[in-house]
Amino acid sequence: MKLRVLFNLVFICLVSNLFSQVMDTDRSILDTNERPGFIKEKKPEVENPLSKNYYLSSVWQVGSINFVNSKSLNNVLLKYDIVKHIVEIKDGDQVYMVSAKSVDNFTWFNTEQSHFERFESIENFYDIPEALFGFFEVLNSSKNGIDEYKLLSHHDVYVYVANTSVSLSGSHRSNDLFWSDQFYLYKNGNIVAIPGKRKEAYSMFKDHEDEMKKFIRKNGLYFKNHEDLNKIFSEYFRLIINS
Repeated sequence: MKLRVLFNLVFICLVSNLFSQVMDTDRSILDTNERPGFIKEKKPEVENPLSKNYYLSSVWQVGSINFVNSKSLNNVLLKYDIVKHIVEIKDGDQVYMVSAKSVDNFTWFNTEQSHFERFESIENFYDIPEALFGFFEVLNSSKNGIDEYKLLSHHDVYVYVANTSVSLSGSHRSNDLFWSDQFYLYKNGNIVAIPGKRKEAYSMFKDHEDEMKKFIRKNGLYFKNHEDLNKIFSEYFRLIINS
């Protein structure tokens, strides 16, 4: 019992320290005229689906953000509107909105999922197979010499229209918004979409195709969700590094 009380006290102290860092962060970027695309404004009233705010995470998350002009902010409160492609930064009772095109990357600790999440601007990937906007979530990454591999996810967003029949199989839905995840493999500037079906995806593993087939079948993994894909490509990256 005493050990549990001690643990709780330590946890409270850590959380208090984290939020004290948020309050003490350098806000000079927000207060100067060198703001990279910031628009300081009040929240618009909810009028129609496109005027609403749809967030990747429903609560403010503590994180760090790097801008394309090489400036950065650490330990700030962040949200990402995945319809408008706007990153929001909370400072007291003020909310600063910045276009996704002005953000190079951001990282936060997702308190709803209890893990860190990293997002990189799509502008950083110069061989995208289709027209995409916003950010890729980096699910896994590895480097083998000069070769760099990344497993990426992009949230394909749709606004729900009344009286329209939409299949939500394998998708997420929040109020009038739903999205399905598209996954990509990045290697040294080249990026390819990962097929959702096993037979089509196996060819991506090339020299390690037989080994990956056995691993995927043995563990009953699929190419349609974050957790399974992370396991699949963690094993693939391991095979590449050890080959």
